[in-house]
Amino acid sequence: MWNDRDMPATRVALPALAAAAVPLGVVAYRVQVDNLPPDHLTRRTNLINAVKIDDVRRLARRLLREDVMTTVVVGKPVGVTADP
Repeated sequence: MWNDRDMPATRVALPALAAAAVPLGVVAYRVQVDNLPPDHLTRRTNLINAVKIDDVRRLARRLLREDVMTTVVVGKPVGVTADP
């Protein structure tokens, strides 16, 4: 279960992961093509930093519902059976 201690690490990791996955030139291009304001990246960082653990929990409760999830198993697992 996530808690308030996890949020600072997540706030650092998310932008770092995004930066590693997308070259800066691509980011600059998307900002221009999408007609985003010059301070878009700063505003985006501030929005990420504003997320609270209760926001994450509320969103998880709404989106991660067991009644609509599907589990896919790949390969030849031992001891896994289909449960209709």
